Amino acid sequence: MTDKEFKRLKRSELLEIIYEFQKREQVLNNEINRLKSEIQLRDMKIAESMSVTEAVEKLNSVLGSTLSSSEKYLDEVRAFCSENEKRSAEMLENARREAEKIITQAKGENAETHEMHFPPSKHTKRKLNINYGRKHSEHGSDTFYRTG
Repeated sequence: MTDKEFKRLKRSELLEIIYEFQKREQVLNNEINRLKSEIQLRDMKIAESMSVTEAVEKLNSVLGSTLSSSEKYLDEVRAFCSENEKRSAEMLENARREAEKIITQAKGENAETHEMHFPPSKHTKRKLNINYGRKHSEHGSDTFYRTG
């Protein structure tokens, strides 16, 4: 409407137009408030998602460093276990060699012991009718010798 048309309207018509504009203004203000609330809600969600995203990124960083640290630790443990297994195998092999030496020495000494002359038992003395004497040595052991 133009200014001339507004001037020709009656007061009641003008009030009616003003009333309609006020209603429209109220509806538009309500719409504006609703949209502002939606924008605030979206902003809050965006802020939350940003903080969640930041938290996830920080958590990923912490987990990544923890994972690499744990992998390094596991590598060290594996290396330590490997070294211990090698040492254990070497120790076991050395112990086996030493045991074989001891067994060989014991067999050799046992063979020498069988060559030594021990006094026969009572039964053997009677059958052979041989007398044996005992001589005490410096080392604290007794040596048996044949008499007569």
